[in-house]
Amino acid sequence: MKSNYAEELSLDFLKSFPKAKSYQNKVLICCPFHNDSNPSCSVNVRPPYFGRYKCWSCGAKGGLSELMVGLGMDPTGVTPTPKIDTSDFEHLFEPDDVLKSGLMLYNLSAPNCKRIKLKKWRGFNLKFLRSVVKAKICMKEGSTFPFVYFPVLVQNKEVGYIRAFVTKPSSGPSYLNKKGSWVRTKGLFLYDQAIELMREQCHTTIVLCEGPRDAMRLMRESIPAVAILGINSWSDHKRLLLELAGVEQVISAMDGDDAGWKADKILSKSLKGFIHFEKLKLYEYEGGYDPFNMPLEFVDLLKNMITENN
Repeated sequence: MKSNYAEELSLDFLKSFPKAKSYQNKVLICCPFHNDSNPSCSVNVRPPYFGRYKCWSCGAKGGLSELMVGLGMDPTGVTPTPKIDTSDFEHLFEPDDVLKSGLMLYNLSAPNCKRIKLKKWRGFNLKFLRSVVKAKICMKEGSTFPFVYFPVLVQNKEVGYIRAFVTKPSSGPSYLNKKGSWVRTKGLFLYDQAIELMREQCHTTIVLCEGPRDAMRLMRESIPAVAILGINSWSDHKRLLLELAGVEQVISAMDGDDAGWKADKILSKSLKGFIHFEKLKLYEYEGGYDPFNMPLEFVDLLKNMITENN
C-alpha cells in the first residue's frame, strides 16, 4: 500500500461523512455498498489495519482499495482521480437495481470518452464496446472516478453488471461484479449477444470461457462466446439457460493452467447427458495462454471445431 492512501483517505475525511461516528480506532460511516441511511460500516483507521472495513448491515467487508472504490476514489495510487465535469454528459435511464447502488450511467460517446481520456479499453475499440458489449460509463453518485460499465443481458433483460477500471490497476481485481446471487444463477456475460450470433451463423454451438475479456476477444473474432465469470460461479441454472436458447454443443475455452483443467472437469460433469461437450485444452500447450492472448491458430481451431460438429 502506498503512503498517500492514508493522506487521501484520512481520519478527518471519514469523520466528515454525514452521521459519521468515531470510537476507539474505528469510524462508523454510512455504507457505500448499499443504500444506507444509518451508519453501519465500521472502518479501521489505525495501522497496520488502516482501511479495513465491515458493514454490519449488508455484510460487505474488505481492505483499503475496495473501500476507496466504494467511496468513488482512485484505488490505484498511480494516477490522480480525474476531475470530471459531468454536467454536459448525456444522462441515461438506470434500471432500479443500478439506482439503488447509487450509480450514474452515461453514454460511451466520443465526447464523454474524451473527457475521461478513454480511447480504447484493454485493446477493444469504442465502436465494439458500444455496439456489441453495450458498454457505458458509470460513476458513483457524487464521485468523479469513472468505470466502464458492462451490462449482463439474459433474455433481453439486464440481470447484473460488471464495473471495469478504465486502466488496469497495479494490483487487485480488474472488475467489480454487482453483488448478489445473480452471478451464480444468470452470470453469463455476452449471453444475449452470443446467442444472436450463433443463430445468425445457423448452428447450435456456444464457446464458454472464464472472464469478460476472453469472451469479448472471441466475439470480436466472430465466435459466439460467453464468459461464465469464474468457474466457482458455474451452476446448473446456467446450463439450463443454454439449453433454453437451443444450444446443443458447448466448446470449453478455459485458461491454459491448472484452474482451466479443473474447470473443464466441472463443466464436463455438469453438461453430461444434456449438451454435447468439447474442449480446446489450452492447458496442454506451452505458453499459458488464455482466450484473450492465444495466437490466431487457436482462433482458427475453434472455428473449425464449430463447423465440424454442426
